[in-house]
Amino acid sequence: MRKIFLVLAAAVLLATAAACAGQPGESPASPRQYTEEESRAVAEDFVKNEATFVFDGMPETLKPVNTAQDGPQTWTFTYEFSSRHAGYGNRTGQVLAQVITPHQAVVTVERGMVKSAVMDQIWDMLNQELL
Repeated sequence: MRKIFLVLAAAVLLATAAACAGQPGESPASPRQYTEEESRAVAEDFVKNEATFVFDGMPETLKPVNTAQDGPQTWTFTYEFSSRHAGYGNRTGQVLAQVITPHQAVVTVERGMVKSAVMDQIWDMLNQELL
């Protein structure tokens, strides 16, 4: 009887430990690893969906110009593109100078998430405001 109890107790402990461990390969000791390519896709998607680019960015001018690894799973990507008017963000309803305007966007991606994004060293792309 005692032997059966010990076997059942061990089975319960093993089942509990397995349930707490989560999916194979996803323990705190081995979190998901993000590649440079995945991070680049996150950064480029962010730039393409940012209000300045959406408003009047010229897709054919968007190009990556620099990549730097800042730490484990952290990269900073620099993109250049032109827009059809001066200014930043969604400028609907504003009087705009019609001039082709070059922009440089510096986007830092850490563990698959945009950590910071600054355009032309003066526009906070995350908060849509001047620095």
